[in-house]
Amino acid sequence: SAGILVSADGNVLVLPPGLIARAAARVQSGEGPGPEGDPAIAASALLARILRRIFLPRIAGDSDSNSDSVADAADRRKGDPFVPLELIAPLLNPGLAALADRAMDQSPTSPSLAEWDRAFEEAAKGKYFRKLSTDQLATIAIQRKAAETRVGKRLARRHFIAKRGGLLTGLAITAVVIAAIAIFDRPPPGPDLSELGPEAVVQAYYEAIDGLDLATLEACLEGKAGKDDKSLVTNLTVVTKMRQAYTRDELFISAKEWVTAGSPELAEGTLMYGITDLEIRSLALESRLEARYTLWTTGSSEDSIRGINIRRVDRLVLAQGKKGWKIISIERESL
Repeated sequence: SAGILVSADGNVLVLPPGLIARAAARVQSGEGPGPEGDPAIAASALLARILRRIFLPRIAGDSDSNSDSVADAADRRKGDPFVPLELIAPLLNPGLAALADRAMDQSPTSPSLAEWDRAFEEAAKGKYFRKLSTDQLATIAIQRKAAETRVGKRLARRHFIAKRGGLLTGLAITAVVIAAIAIFDRPPPGPDLSELGPEAVVQAYYEAIDGLDLATLEACLEGKAGKDDKSLVTNLTVVTKMRQAYTRDELFISAKEWVTAGSPELAEGTLMYGITDLEIRSLALESRLEARYTLWTTGSSEDSIRGINIRRVDRLVLAQGKKGWKIISIERESL
């Protein structure tokens, strides 16, 4: 009933369902009035849609035409791209076509009803149509198909963003957080390990992995060694800091504490991680050592959250430089 207006003298105006639906949606979302709140703009847009609907069936019947994009142009939302009416109906009086395209923008610059009145009066003199040659029509047909392709691609991007907006926003926020951590939260200069022997450096290295201590981990390495471990520690640091930003609850559990407690059931949202059963021994040369340990991570499924363990054997090569012993190579084997 809100879409039916009755005047004092008994005249009845039934508003277009599309305008009613958009107005209702805007009210429910708490938005203010849109362009259709101005009767002149609404009427101008309605006239433009009527003209477009007269000629759209002819275009949709063209097997080579992108009818989807043309149809979208008829029932477009404010701001959506559209194929100009002068390309859809090239024989239509150009003055009417130009007014229709202006009205599709639904802005304060939309044609006034007086402009429409003058345009229809002028178009009537030529019976609303003009004559074009076969070559001119062929050229306009090519331009129309190119415009339909452009409009179709732009509408597809808009629809994708509308449907995936939440996901894209989440990814954007995550990217900003990671960038901020990388720029503003870089680890302080690592500790001085120059007085430690090879075995002590290796011990410090695995303790740094277990404690997500990126500064100490980097202080133990030289060159490209430990690239995967640095990536793991960095990623887990980002995850834990993002969780700390969302909740005050303690969601990180040390693998040593979890195993010591008898490996209890993990609560939803918990991140259990760490190293257990670390054993380090020297090989034939002082600069070569072997580390055996279990790396624990958290896995989840629809039914439960569980601890996942990987038994590893690392063979490490160290070299002594100006800043003491550094790990220069790690050969890793998973058992």
